[in-house]
Order: sequence, then C-alpha cells, then structure tokens
Amino acid sequence: MPSALTSTVAGTFLLGHDLENLSLATMADGGYQSAQWSKAATVADVELALQQSLGAHVEIRDEVQVIRWEGRINQVQIILGGLRWTWGPLLHMSNRVMVRYTVTDTTTTPPTQNEQRWTTWSENTDSVLRFGISQGVLSAGALTDAQADRYRDLWLADYAWPTLSSDVAIGGQSDQAMIQYSAMGYSAWLNYVYNQYVTDGSYSITGTQNLSDKIADVLDADPNGFFSSANADIATNTTQVPQHENEDRTAWDVLKGLVLLGDAALNRYTLSVKAGRRVVYAAIPTDIEYQVSLGDAGHYQVRTLTGAIVRTWAVEPGKWAVLTDVLPGMAHPTTTAERLRDPRYMFIERVQYTSQGDSLQLQSGQILTETQAMARWGLGSV
Repeated sequence: MPSALTSTVAGTFLLGHDLENLSLATMADGGYQSAQWSKAATVADVELALQQSLGAHVEIRDEVQVIRWEGRINQVQIILGGLRWTWGPLLHMSNRVMVRYTVTDTTTTPPTQNEQRWTTWSENTDSVLRFGISQGVLSAGALTDAQADRYRDLWLADYAWPTLSSDVAIGGQSDQAMIQYSAMGYSAWLNYVYNQYVTDGSYSITGTQNLSDKIADVLDADPNGFFSSANADIATNTTQVPQHENEDRTAWDVLKGLVLLGDAALNRYTLSVKAGRRVVYAAIPTDIEYQVSLGDAGHYQVRTLTGAIVRTWAVEPGKWAVLTDVLPGMAHPTTTAERLRDPRYMFIERVQYTSQGDSLQLQSGQILTETQAMARWGLGSV
C-alpha cells in the first residue's frame, strides 16, 4: 500500500508532499527521534533550502492530517551533479556560551588555584535570532578570569553558526539536483543547561521536591520556549529529589535521570515529546495495545485487539504488543510478571518506519525494576 504521509513546514519554507526515501524513528523515551527524506530539486529549491531550511519546523502528517512525526531540520545536503554542500548539523553549534573553570590567582608565588567559577554567558545575537538559543558550557582547567573570558569568546566565534562544507567529484555524476534532509525530534532541543547557581558556584536552591514538580521546573527553564509545564501532561510522582542542580547537565540528562527513578513502587515511567511539543510523563501501560500476526500477504501486520489494521506509520512506541501466531502451543500469561518472561510479548521501545516498501521495524526492551532501584540508591550497573 503506498505511503499517504505528507509534510508541511512552518514559515516560508515548504517541502511539499513528495517525500522520497522517508524514514521516521520514534522512541518510548523521548518521543519523535529522527527523520530523513530527500526530494528532486530545482535551482529555486536549492536557493530556498540554503537560505531557510535549517532549523525549520517539520510536521509529517497522514492522509487525515494527524501528525505522525514532528521536529526541526538539523542538517541539509544539496547535491548538484558532482557538487555536494552540507549545511549543519544545527545541534553542533553553540551561540550562547559560558566557561566553567578553576580561577588562578597570579598575585601569589607560585600562582594558586582557588574556587571554581563560571564566566557570564556570551552570545551571538544574530545567530540566536536566526536559530534560537543553543547553549554550551565549556569545562576548562586552571585559568585567570581574563583567560576564561577569552576562551569563551574564541569558542563563540568558531561555533556560533552551523558549518557549511562542500566537496566536488568530477566525472560520472548525474545532473539532477537533489536535496537530502535530516531532522531531529524536539527532545533533541532539551539540550539547554539546567543549573541553579550564582557566579561563584554556590547553590541558590536547597532542599527536596516532588519528582514530578522538578520535571515541570526543568521544562519551564527552556530558554527558547519550546517546552513548558503548561503544555505538558505530567503524572504526579511524590518521590523526593534534590531541587538543586549544579553540574552543568543538560535538561535532557536531568530528565532522563528523573525518569529512571520510577515511583515508590519502582514502576517504570516514560517521558516523551508528542505533537505540538507536548511533554507526557506517565507510568508505562499494562494493557496490550497491538497484536502482530503473519498476514495473507506473507508479511507481519499490526492490528488492534479488535482486529482493525494499524497503518505502519501509526504504530507508536511505549506500548505493549503480542505476537499472535508464534509458539501457538504455549499458554498465554495471566499476570504482568509472567508476560515479562514470555518471548511473544514485547514492550515497544523504538519504532522505525521506512516509506520504501512501507516497512516497519519494532524494537523491544526488558522492563527491570532493578534499574529503578539502583538509580534511586545512586548505584551503577551490576
């Protein structure tokens, strides 16, 4: 069955409806992960892609206009015969930068290293206006205050804009122009630094708070306004966690650590970014969502429990599926604990859809309460 997915891009950049070699990936933790596609291009398309495509908002919709994937264009490759231009990745740039360092006192003999400090933020205003804020905290050794500021400014001069590279191959190439797009889901833009500190490195917040409240605080700290607790569905979790953060971790690293803790009963939770950048934090479901069986066409089909066919691009991670025509002689489990030991049942961690062949790949994971327990106790892996 041919693909019915289309794409729309906010603003003046329009991809149109002809997505070739489309590939979409979605995760139980994080939500929309990545997307790649290509299209034949005119010279006007190439000029528009170079001027406006990077950072553009992308929605991949089905035939009834339901969003099936959403994100921002992270990299663009333009192929003109033997010429290839690569613009990006957007996520490799930093247009607002500070440096964390140990201050060196040059008034002593020999110079001594004192307390840890941060420089102030410095940013490239033009880059911020074009692409939004992309933060970077550089970790340095022993520096004077002036050296730390100089290091920050040199880094900003080099990395405030996405890279644009080119290569040329001579002979044997087609004259057809082609644009290849690579996009990342909005969870990739949970890359801002989440700290509470003052310049000398001391904590500005102490005590503990509900885990779910801290998730809301992390979202509300987004300097770009992509995320907020007002546009979120956060299940209440009264597990107590420290309020302060002072390790220059990204918001996504902080959130992953919180999600890993589970709840008081060590149930697993997931956090994903849905359509409209709505963040959903909830315990994983216990009900079966999909049944997967070998269809008449000789390939596996995904259906609901009532038998309705689920289109390949509509299958979502973070749900349970059962393989219905595998090991038919075995009895089916009656409890969740038994389901975890049955190879016919899978909790879908990742979904990969490819338009070529209308193919779908499902990857499962093992649900372990040990993981939540060890995270809560601050232990590493066994």
